[in-house]
Amino acid sequence: MIRFITIALVLNSFVGYAQNKRFFRTIDSSKANFAEEWGASGAKLDVLNFDEQNYEGAILDELNAQRSLKNRSVFVQDSAYNRMCLTGLATFSKGYYTSHKNETRVHRYTEIGIRRMQGNNRLFRVIMFKIRLADIENNEFFYYDRRNFDSELQLYKGKTPTTRNPEHENYVEPVPVDELSEQDFVNNFVAKIKREISAKEFYSKHYTHISLSLRVDPSSVGRRRIPKAYVMVILGGKQTQKIKAARPIPQNNAASNNPYTILK
Repeated sequence: MIRFITIALVLNSFVGYAQNKRFFRTIDSSKANFAEEWGASGAKLDVLNFDEQNYEGAILDELNAQRSLKNRSVFVQDSAYNRMCLTGLATFSKGYYTSHKNETRVHRYTEIGIRRMQGNNRLFRVIMFKIRLADIENNEFFYYDRRNFDSELQLYKGKTPTTRNPEHENYVEPVPVDELSEQDFVNNFVAKIKREISAKEFYSKHYTHISLSLRVDPSSVGRRRIPKAYVMVILGGKQTQKIKAARPIPQNNAASNNPYTILK
């Protein structure tokens, strides 16, 4: 038993070291890539050829419209936040987007990442989740029909039918699972943000900068699943005297100077 625990601890340390190394290597090579704002329409999302940066611009446009309604300044895109979001999407495991248990670790990664990039906006809030790209509820039944192309996704609502013969008494007309419209997707995204943080925090004057990044879950597209995307958002601004400064990272010993052990 002791031997098993020892092996598990060694493997865990090795995995942590590898993840940290990948994180720093990715963030050092990253480049900011800002989205261009535009207004969403009623057109359907192009799920099979999903342009992440394009839809990021539509979401940012709506978030800023919401801020303007409360006479708050619009969010400005931040290069350090942007690079951190791109790095998070490239390196964080799926569990980071589906559970809140990793919030502390994500915050620490983000804090160190922003400092490493010498970012100016050290007051921040990180939000991570997965979001649906199709018009169906989370707990709603659906099935895949490879012979029916009425739905581009070949997904249909309800349980798998017992017959496909229209003349059979038990025949049920298939109801396609469609892609969300651009506007519905943007509205769902904004609603999700407001569920993750309070309205007071969303409209806070302390939050002046933003970055948001999307990445389609490749395992959910064209594989008999509801298409979804991973999301990472950072809201923030400059720290003031009213905000407790983050504890500085010690640099007075060999272990602390090693960037691959700083997150241990």
